[in-house]
Amino acid sequence: MSRTLRTFALATALAAPAIYLPHPAHANVQYVYDSAGRLWKAIYSNGIVIEYRYDAAGNRTQIITYPGTPTPPPG
Repeated sequence: MSRTLRTFALATALAAPAIYLPHPAHANVQYVYDSAGRLWKAIYSNGIVIEYRYDAAGNRTQIITYPGTPTPPPG
């Protein structure tokens, strides 16, 4: 299965507003898409990973959140 990786600054692309990000001004998020163009994974710079699962019809059936390790802002 091929995947596409896209990276955005969190300030311009809030993918999951319910996720606690301790320092959003200093966080980045990478979006990974599957070969069908569906969001497969969001990887935050603080280590939080959100994975999305789909059924055979392409409906999102599951969202799995893996905890990260918060890092202090620079400076």
